Amino acid sequence: ESRRESLNLPIENFLELQDSSIVEAIEHATTILASSIKAKTIVCITRTGHAARALAKFRPQTPIIAFTDDVEVQRKLSLIWGVEAGEVQAKNSLEELFDHAETELLNAGLVEKNDLFVLTTGWPSLKHGTTNLLKVITVRKEIEPQKKKPGSPLHKENLAIDTYRSKNAQFVLDQN
Repeated sequence: ESRRESLNLPIENFLELQDSSIVEAIEHATTILASSIKAKTIVCITRTGHAARALAKFRPQTPIIAFTDDVEVQRKLSLIWGVEAGEVQAKNSLEELFDHAETELLNAGLVEKNDLFVLTTGWPSLKHGTTNLLKVITVRKEIEPQKKKPGSPLHKENLAIDTYRSKNAQFVLDQN
């Protein structure tokens, strides 16, 4: 039995990357990792949106949440296949960045305690061309239901659309 078959992953995830950049290689690995560990979401911290676009190119079945500090980039990312965009400010340490992502996902109701999510970023954070990190994070916090922020644009109850993802397209179904 091949490695691919033992992981039960689609063959297209194992296609070789030709002349890929570090960003594409990290995002490709992220897609495979998120699928194999059944992560609840993929978080991509990006300055220009390039990393999130590279990630979306591989059509992961896991939802993609891209955080950026640029409102213009945030708007553009909202048009990318499978990407929901959120806001983040530069942090002083990686731990602060990880904590911010975990808190935002909890507040949005996208993860719960003991769920896994995969995060990609660069260090220093929110600097163009620094994507060099891939981390699996286990949610350790717990947020009481009344403390969840339904006003958050990422909150699953505020999303006015359902999506259906296939290998080649994302279908949007308006609930209104």
